[in-house]
This record gives sequence, structure tokens and C-alpha cells, in this order.
Amino acid sequence: MAVYLRATVSLHDAQLLVARALDTAQEHSADGAAVACAVVGSGGELVAFAAHDACAALPRTVALRKAHTALALRRSTTIVQADCQSGRLDLDRLADADLLALPGGIPIVVDGAVVGAIGVSGLTAEQDADLAAMALTVLN
Repeated sequence: MAVYLRATVSLHDAQLLVARALDTAQEHSADGAAVACAVVGSGGELVAFAAHDACAALPRTVALRKAHTALALRRSTTIVQADCQSGRLDLDRLADADLLALPGGIPIVVDGAVVGAIGVSGLTAEQDADLAAMALTVLN
């Protein structure tokens, strides 16, 4: 019997990412942040999730879908959105209802391997993408 191991983001690192995203959003918000952040492992499993108390239900779901999309397509959801808008990519043809072409999802890459993905939602699409990128700096 063969046993295969795959690299995946650790719980510790996933929790660091989520904390950095929520803390950064709070620091830059004048009227109270309402952000959700999800981190998935290399197999698509949810590793860490958190949201501000004021975060509504929809951003909580969208954060997970952004992370799922970034992992599944191995690229940021900002690029996915651009590819969909240009006609290079049609998400409907991929038969995965959880794929979402909204900025805020970024693969987590270590030594050239995708080990997971982060998804952020609750602000504008551009702010979600910036916040996800800022959160990833905690791993450097």
C-alpha cells in the first residue's frame, strides 16, 4: 500500500493569517470592521475561520468561497475575475457552484507548492484583495 503525503498550511499558520486579516481590518476601520476570513488547506478543507462580531452572514460564506476558488484554480480571485471578464474563463463550464470570481482570495504558496488559500470578504472587492495580501505577509 502506498501512502502519499501532501503539504498543507498548518493550523498555527492559518490562525496567524486569520488574526492578521481581522486585526488589520480593525486597525484601518474608522467605523468598526465587519470582515470574515477563511483559510483552507491543500485538500480544500477549512483550517481556520473567524469574523468580526458585526460581520453579516453573506461575507462569511463568500470568504470561504473565495478561498476555495483560489485553491481550486491555483490563482488569485482577482485574476479569476479578469479572466472571466475577458472571456478566457467560464466558471459555469467548471461545474463547481462554489467557484466565485470576486477579488479577495489568494493561494498560499510555499516553495512553489500551493499549500492552501486565504479568502477575505466584507469590504470592497479591492479592499478584500489588499487585506488578504497583507495577511499573507505574516508568513514571511
